[in-house]
Amino acid sequence: MTNLTDSSSAVVGSSSYDSYGNTLSSTGSVPNPYGFSTKEKSANSGLLYFGARYYNPTIGRWLSQDPLGMVNGPNLYAYCKNSPTKWVDPYGLFVFGKRSIPGWSKVPSWAKRNPIDNHFNTELSHEQGFYEDGSGDNVGFFNDNQVRPDNDSPFDDYVYDTTHYDDDLMREAVENVRDAGEWDLSSNNCQRWCDRLRDEYDRLKEERENDKYDECDDGSPTNPDAP
Repeated sequence: MTNLTDSSSAVVGSSSYDSYGNTLSSTGSVPNPYGFSTKEKSANSGLLYFGARYYNPTIGRWLSQDPLGMVNGPNLYAYCKNSPTKWVDPYGLFVFGKRSIPGWSKVPSWAKRNPIDNHFNTELSHEQGFYEDGSGDNVGFFNDNQVRPDNDSPFDDYVYDTTHYDDDLMREAVENVRDAGEWDLSSNNCQRWCDRLRDEYDRLKEERENDKYDECDDGSPTNPDAP
């Protein structure tokens, strides 16, 4: 965030940053909890909170490992692959969500999202995947036999999962399972397709991580704990 305005749209504060998020200049006396990339900044430590983990702009490193693993390389602490002027991705994640099926709006929430139905893919809900890369793209399997975006329901209708996935890898997984076949309420529904999508994502993730190990010059895996 570079400018802070008041209720009349007058600029009351301004900041500039380098490519790693270090503050170069700051003006204004109004307290502002937000810093580089609109993220909350700790006044004491200077750390930025990106939701999944904390980032230290001074050293250009995350303070914890990438929760997605080595899908973007063996260094789990690097910020934007050490090239923040080249790589741009607001979140770099993908998340699944579920909403009510039209006509079932009065079904209790526990009946829509209970662990038994979740296991057998018989929940009274539609499951869809959402890209968090700023594109607004989403994907799911519908009873018209199409793998497509949900064009009829607001995103606010969905209850989102807490597990996140790498968006680029998920796009590849989607293409691999796009041929979904004929929709069936019990044997080939939206939830079963999302399960196949997750399985394909896991397969690709494992394959990519193995490739990263093989890229090491000495034949041994790079120490993932090294900053």
